[in-house]
Amino acid sequence: MNRNARTRRPVDQVNPVDWKSRSGPIGFSMNNDYLFRAVMQTDTEVFAMLLSSLLRTQCCADDIEILNPIELGKQMQEKDFVLDTKLKLRNDIVNVEMQLWLQSFWKERAMTYLCRIFDSLKVGEPYDRLKTAIHIGIIDFVLPDVRPELYAEYMLKNVKTGEVFSDKMRLNVLCLKHEKLATESDIENGLLFWVKYFIASTWEDLIMLANDNPVMEKPISAAVRLSEEDRIREMILLREEAIRVRRSELSVYAKAEKDLKEARTQIGALTKKLDSAEQERDSAVQERDSAVQERDSAVQERDSAVQQLDEANAEIRRLKELIAKSESYGNV
Repeated sequence: MNRNARTRRPVDQVNPVDWKSRSGPIGFSMNNDYLFRAVMQTDTEVFAMLLSSLLRTQCCADDIEILNPIELGKQMQEKDFVLDTKLKLRNDIVNVEMQLWLQSFWKERAMTYLCRIFDSLKVGEPYDRLKTAIHIGIIDFVLPDVRPELYAEYMLKNVKTGEVFSDKMRLNVLCLKHEKLATESDIENGLLFWVKYFIASTWEDLIMLANDNPVMEKPISAAVRLSEEDRIREMILLREEAIRVRRSELSVYAKAEKDLKEARTQIGALTKKLDSAEQERDSAVQERDSAVQERDSAVQERDSAVQQLDEANAEIRRLKELIAKSESYGNV
């Protein structure tokens, strides 16, 4: 059998594991991307269960062919950690990823992945052989600038009429942060149970989930069984540490961005205040200059008035002298 085998014996049937008597923290995240990849690759029955909920159609293990299997337990370098699972589902090509932190331009990245799997024709093949391409992102963060919902499905549509242009390219997003936004359709299709599975942090969470929906015992047992294989557990824990460090870095980065934004806001407010002070200063200078001009004008007017007064007094003295001389001549 080649590496692209359609199915493999479910791991929980190889050696059933007792996890229902356990309590406390699980010790790893159920949405660990390496664990997710390991479970879906080794147990296509579990994968079929998940896909049935995500695609709202009944899938079975025989419908699934993993196109990019990895060697589980093998050491991987950071650059090798591309854990998206690409598969052929009947006549569709599906890419499923577990994304645990918000990457820059995540939407553009997801669309790029979708376009890559859509472009599946070989040179010379007719376009009617194009397969439906579906990219499914299971994300543990909130997408910015997107209406919050548990499960979103996107296709090419006419923006005026809403008419679907083509359903051959589909991008679906399951947001683990929006558990409380589950719709009746999400619940009917079992998506809420999968969200509870992925966000479980204690054995009690998993036991309660299995009690509420016994079908979920299968993926839980598969995950637990794989997590107890030494090499796989080592890779799971390595990813846990890498994820913790990455989230810590993003937290520091987010705080730095927040601090920078606040600093820019403060600088903007201070700049505005400075501009206002400069305007007030300029206005005061203009008022001072205007007052100086008015003062100089008043001084000029005063000096002119004094000059006129002096001239008038001189003229009065001259006239008085003339009158005095005239009177003197008249008495002679």
